[in-house]
Amino acid sequence: MKFNRSKEFTKNKVDSKVARVYTSNLQRSSKMKNKIKALAFFAAAMGVWLPSHAFQSVGRSTFTAGLTTGGVKTATATIVVRDVVNPLTTPNRPMITWSGVNPPSTGWKIADQLMIIKSTVTDAGGGVQIYTRNTESDASPRFVDPTPSDSSNSDSNPAGLLRGTSGDTGTVLPMAWSIKANVRTIEGGDVNTGIGAADPNNGPATAVFNNKFQWLYFKDKATPNIPATNATAFVDGEPFVTMIKSDGIHFGQANGEFAPHPAGDNTYVYFQANFTGAVAQQAYQTTTITVETYIQ
Repeated sequence: MKFNRSKEFTKNKVDSKVARVYTSNLQRSSKMKNKIKALAFFAAAMGVWLPSHAFQSVGRSTFTAGLTTGGVKTATATIVVRDVVNPLTTPNRPMITWSGVNPPSTGWKIADQLMIIKSTVTDAGGGVQIYTRNTESDASPRFVDPTPSDSSNSDSNPAGLLRGTSGDTGTVLPMAWSIKANVRTIEGGDVNTGIGAADPNNGPATAVFNNKFQWLYFKDKATPNIPATNATAFVDGEPFVTMIKSDGIHFGQANGEFAPHPAGDNTYVYFQANFTGAVAQQAYQTTTITVETYIQ
């Protein structure tokens, strides 16, 4: 019997190739299954749900969840007036005064007294604000706008020291305030230990004891919008008149510049006034500097 070795060899070769292809397909199928298992495991681990079919809503119910919290909104303060020199040991004073003012050479000058405020504010919208009420009936003197037909004039802002001690007046000397977490050296020290008089708009902009950014102009309850001086109308609770909030004290001129300060600890409020427009031998005063705690 003769064998057809050529045909047998070809057949074996084909069978071997088919076997290799089959084995390769099995390996790829196995790898694919493993990948699918791995993806499914990963999806499950990541909390991802892989839908097996398209989602179709067949019904929906809506509910409300909420509550009204308990507790009490708090904003309290105790205030005393003391001398700026050794304020922790000097007695209380009845008012804030200035000495050594000699027009026309005296410009911005820090007052001889400050306020020590000990406050607690727990209300996120609450605070301690400061302003004057120089147009109201208990003001002595009382401010009357010299240009009542146009309240946007620069002479229409009642905030500050008024000329005289009684009656009506339209003359005002600007004032500014600055709040600190610790007692400061007047007209000396550095940016962390001292404080000096400065024009809040045009004073030094560097980190020195008399930098302008620490001073905020006083507003009056009746301060209007005055574009020429960038003054905006008074609003209760606005950042520019707020000295203390639940998240700290207003250390700079920007609305958001509040630094953390422990509730119940002393804060020290310094005052300055601009005597550039003052005249000699003349009294200036305001009887309505108002410190007010508030909640919202």
